Amino acid sequence: MTGGTDSRIHSFYTKTSRPLSDGLIQTDTDFEVVACNSAASQLLQTIDTQCIGTSLWTLFPDSRGTIAQTEIETALESQQQRSFKWYAGESQTWVEVLVFPSIDGLTLVLTKLRSDGRRHRNIDLYKSELEPASVGGWKIDLPSETLHVSEEVLRIRGLPADYDLTIEEGIQFYHPEDRRILTAAVDRLKNGGETYDLELREVRENGDIYWVRTTGIADYNESGEIIALRGVYRDITERKESELELQRKTRELARQNERLDNFANVITHDLRNRLNVAQGRLGLAREQLESEHFDVIERSLSRMQTLIEEVLDLARHGKAVHNPAPVELTVIVQQSWEAVETAGAQLISQDRLTILADRNRMKQLFENLIRNAIEHGGEDVTVTIGALDDGFFVEDNGPGIPVNEREQVFESGYTTSSSGTGFGLAIIKEIADAHHWNVQITESSGGGTRFECTGVEMG
Repeated sequence: MTGGTDSRIHSFYTKTSRPLSDGLIQTDTDFEVVACNSAASQLLQTIDTQCIGTSLWTLFPDSRGTIAQTEIETALESQQQRSFKWYAGESQTWVEVLVFPSIDGLTLVLTKLRSDGRRHRNIDLYKSELEPASVGGWKIDLPSETLHVSEEVLRIRGLPADYDLTIEEGIQFYHPEDRRILTAAVDRLKNGGETYDLELREVRENGDIYWVRTTGIADYNESGEIIALRGVYRDITERKESELELQRKTRELARQNERLDNFANVITHDLRNRLNVAQGRLGLAREQLESEHFDVIERSLSRMQTLIEEVLDLARHGKAVHNPAPVELTVIVQQSWEAVETAGAQLISQDRLTILADRNRMKQLFENLIRNAIEHGGEDVTVTIGALDDGFFVEDNGPGIPVNEREQVFESGYTTSSSGTGFGLAIIKEIADAHHWNVQITESSGGGTRFECTGVEMG
C-alpha cells in the first residue's frame, strides 16, 4: 500500500471486522484506482503500487461487455450495491466481487470463493439481499448530522418522494421496543465502526406493524476517521410473517405432540396393567380348568396387546425427524425381515442405497410393510424392495389393493383382515410424513401391491 491510502484501507478492515483475506479496491467516479490492499493484488496477481492510479478495467481484463462492466457501472449510476463473480485467471481463482457505491466513487470487496464454489459465510452481511427494485439506501453525514435516504425508503414508510426525513423522525418509525436496539447499533457503528445487520419492527400511523431489514457500515476519510454511516434498508414483512407463523405452528405442534405422547403413555400404561392382570388370571384358570373358551380369550388378549403397542407407535412416529442420519437400505431391510414372522415368504433386496432417516422409525416402517405383505399375500408371498430415483419401493406378488381403497388403507383403524388392527399402514404414513416423504400405493408388476416412498434425501 502507498501514500495516504494505507490508513484508509486499514480502517475499513479493522473497524468493520472484515477478514484480512478479503481484497479491497477503491476508485473515484472515473473508475481510477485510489486504494488497493495486498489481498486484492494477490487475488488479481498484480502489485499494490501498480494498482494506484490505473484504470479499474486494467485490473479486470477482458471485462468490457461482460457482467462485470454492467454491474460496476450500474452500481455507480444507481448508487445501489451490486455483485458478480469473476475468474482471476492468473491465480486460477473464482472471487465474489461486492460493489459498494458512494458519491465519491466505488469500493469493491473481493472474497475468494471456497473450493466447493460456495461463498464464505461473512459475505452475506455485506451483500444484504441485493435486489435493486426493492432495496432502499440511506446515509448519515456525521459532520452535518444530516440524513439522506432513497425514494424506496420513503415509499416503504408511506412518505412522499420529496419528503425531507430527519434522523430523529427516522428513528421514531421503529417500534418502541426496537428503537433501543437500533440506536445502540448506530452508536457502536459511529464510535467504533462495528457493522450491523438487523431485522426490526416499524409502526405506521394507523398502528400497523411491518418488518424491515437494515444494515450499516462506516465511511472513512484518509486519516482513518469515520465521516459517514451508510447502509441498505428493505421491507421484509412477508418473509418475516411467514417465519413467525411457521415458528408458531412448530411450537403448537410440539405442544400437541407432547400432549399426545403423555395421553398415549397414560392410556397404554393403564391398559397394560389390566391386560397383564387378565393374562395372569387366564394362566391360573388354565392350570385349574379345561375349556375351549380359553384359546378364544387368549387370542383376544393378544390382539389387545398388539392394539396397545400400535396405538403407542402411531403417537410416537408422527413426530418430525430433525436429525436424520445415513441408513443403508439393505441393512435395515434385513434387520426388519428378521424381526417379523415370515414363515415361507421370500425377500428380494438387491439395490444398495443409503438414505437420510431415523433408523428406528425406518425399521418400524419396513417391519410394517413386510408384515402387511405377509398378512394379505399369504405365507409364501415374495417381497421385493428396491431403489427409485428419489426414494425406494416395497412390493409383493399378493392379491393387491383395489384402486378405490388405496387412500383409505392409510386411515387409522381401516383393515380388510379379520386379524389386522388397522394401524400398521397408518403408522407407515406417519413415519413417511415425519421425514417429509411422499408415500403412495400402486400395482406391482406381478399384480400385487407396491408402496413407493419418494422425496427421500440420499445420504
